[in-house]
Amino acid sequence: MYKAFLDKHQLMTIGLSLLFGFIGALIAQGVLSINKKGGDIATVNITALFESYVKETAKQDLTLDKKQVQVKHFGRALSQTIDELSTTKKTVLFPSEAILAGAQDVTPIVQKMIKKRLQQGAVE
Repeated sequence: MYKAFLDKHQLMTIGLSLLFGFIGALIAQGVLSINKKGGDIATVNITALFESYVKETAKQDLTLDKKQVQVKHFGRALSQTIDELSTTKKTVLFPSEAILAGAQDVTPIVQKMIKKRLQQGAVE
């Protein structure tokens, strides 16, 4: 019985991964067809940004609650930075995992913008 649960769980995980992959591809295709008139396409390695920040925060001598608050602020700063960058630069941003090649990686730019936003306390 336990082994059957694992098999169902694995199948569900694989099925959901494929489903989300197809949905992501459809969204990308839609954005690419809409984006023919202008604007650039760029990628952001969101996973690496989060992992880096969480590791950095974990090293600090803070309570668990304060660390969680900082990570939430980081998430908001990331979202606001991506919104700002996409509107001011007229750029369509995708997670780097969604694009195979041909797009500019703006992860370092996003990282600098987030640090600046957090230092200024400009997180809404």
